[in-house]
Formats: sequence, C-alpha cells, structure tokens
Amino acid sequence: DAASLRFSLAREEAVDLAVFDVRGRQVRSLVRETVPAGTRVVSWAGVDAGGRPAPPGVYFARLKAGSQERRLKLVKTD
Repeated sequence: DAASLRFSLAREEAVDLAVFDVRGRQVRSLVRETVPAGTRVVSWAGVDAGGRPAPPGVYFARLKAGSQERRLKLVKTD
C-alpha cells in the first residue's frame, strides 16, 4: 500500500519532500520543485529511486518548505 503524505502551504514555496531510511540515507525524492499555495497530496509507493521495493521497516518523510522543516515516521510492513 502507498503512503499518502498531505501538506498545505500558505504561499508558494520551494518544496523538498523525500523519504529516508533510519540511517538517514535518502531512499526516494518525491517532490523537489516550487509548489503553489494550497493543499497537496503526494504518495510513496514503498519503492526506492530505482523503482525497486524498499524493504520492510521504519522510514521518515522529510518536508522542507521555505524555512520550515517537518518529519513524519512511516512504517513499511510488506
């Protein structure tokens, strides 16, 4: 199953949304562009940058938007 990541921006911002493993290695970049104000939903299908299934385990989504940064824990079970 894909993880849906939802975020809202008050104004247009440069956004960097990526998934990392527990060791801090980037698994996949999901968004790296300027995004208009509003709400956006992005999915991570549990695959790495090469399209291969990532192993089960704990991952972190990191959202950088302007000067803000947020992290969200993700658990992949299959």
